[in-house]
Amino acid sequence: MWNGVKNFFYKIGATIAIFLMWRRIKREPHQAPFWELQTELYLIKGDITKARETIDKALNLFPNNERLLVKLKRVEEHERGIRQ
Repeated sequence: MWNGVKNFFYKIGATIAIFLMWRRIKREPHQAPFWELQTELYLIKGDITKARETIDKALNLFPNNERLLVKLKRVEEHERGIRQ
C-alpha cells in the first residue's frame, strides 16, 4: 500500500518538475533543461537505456553543468535498482 502512495506522489512531483522545466525551456531553448526534461521523461517511462544515452549526449554538450551531473546520479541510481 505504501509503495502505491509513494509512486503516486512521485508521479505528481515529476509532473510538476516537468512543467517547471518546460516553462524554462521556452525561455532558453538551446540550454541544458531540454536534456534534463528528455531524461526525466525516459525515467518516468522506465526506459533507462535511452535516459542514459540522453544524459551522456547532454554532458558532451554541457560538461560542467551541475544539474546534469545530479540527473546522471539519478539515472545511475535507477540502473542500480534494476540490476539488484
